[in-house]
Amino acid sequence: MKNKSQKKIDDFYALIFARPISQRISSLIFKTKITPNQISIFGTFLALISGALILLNKPIIAAVILYASFIADCVDGEIARLKKQFTKFGLWLESSFDALSLLIPLLAIGILTKNWIMALLSIMFFLLTRVRMLASDMISLKYNKNTKEELTSKKHLKIMWQLRYGNSLQFLIIIIALLFSLYNAIFYLTIILAGGYYLLTIIYEFNHYRKDNVKNKKIVITYGTYDLLHLGHVNILRRAKAKGDFLIIGLSTDKFNKIKNKKSFFDYETREKILESIKYVDKVIPENSWGQKESDIKKYKVDTFVMGDDWKNKFNNLESLCEVIYLPRTKKISTTKIKTLFKTK
Repeated sequence: MKNKSQKKIDDFYALIFARPISQRISSLIFKTKITPNQISIFGTFLALISGALILLNKPIIAAVILYASFIADCVDGEIARLKKQFTKFGLWLESSFDALSLLIPLLAIGILTKNWIMALLSIMFFLLTRVRMLASDMISLKYNKNTKEELTSKKHLKIMWQLRYGNSLQFLIIIIALLFSLYNAIFYLTIILAGGYYLLTIIYEFNHYRKDNVKNKKIVITYGTYDLLHLGHVNILRRAKAKGDFLIIGLSTDKFNKIKNKKSFFDYETREKILESIKYVDKVIPENSWGQKESDIKKYKVDTFVMGDDWKNKFNNLESLCEVIYLPRTKKISTTKIKTLFKTK
């Protein structure tokens, strides 16, 4: 229950201050007809009550109600993951209501303190981060659906979430400041932290694009199952990378392995993670069919196609598209031998 509802990548603040409560609530309402969108609306309603309490100068009660809105913000996502109700509209609606839940107390504090300039600056910086967060969420949604056109690497996505100036931190800033009636501190912290987040992500994405831009680089591609990774695999990856600047691995999916009458010890996701950790590998793509190689070569503008010499002359038909190289295999080691050794023991 807990693992299914929790994000694969989550921020520290939500994990500590919200998930222990929100996951219990999610487990209670999971089997009901309550939808994630209804929870988002309820969370916004709680934020409206909190805003009204701020205007009445009752900051402690307002902080408690806003904390309940924070919990609702976590619950709607957990229910969406449990029920697998992911849509672009739902994501947009959740993001909009989440932003509104945080803009309401900022506006209320601005009205109460009559500090309009700081309130408007806080809202502006917060909205800037929301735009970037929404773009990050859209990337995450597309990545989780395993679209053919990957928009980001898992490593990049993880770092983006770690840098994220999200709802959790903004909620906590407002809640803690309300408890101590530090109204102006809310504005200053929002401007500094949200502005810092925005600048950091721009710098990071620029560097990420610059490093991963494969234009004018020699592209090499190879294919395989890469199960029970061993020295032979590492050697061919090292030699393949030496043939160019950017190495792409076409990794056979579990479904494609069945077509080939092969069964891997590790599933596709595990093999993918192992390959991504190897320094010679720049990108891993799923291989779903025999005929995919030609389209991949065109799509990624491949310069060199590499395979082990046990496939010698099998892919000479690709020579009209790119250079084809067959590399010698490492002797006395193979996945088949390792599996046989397991069986005999």
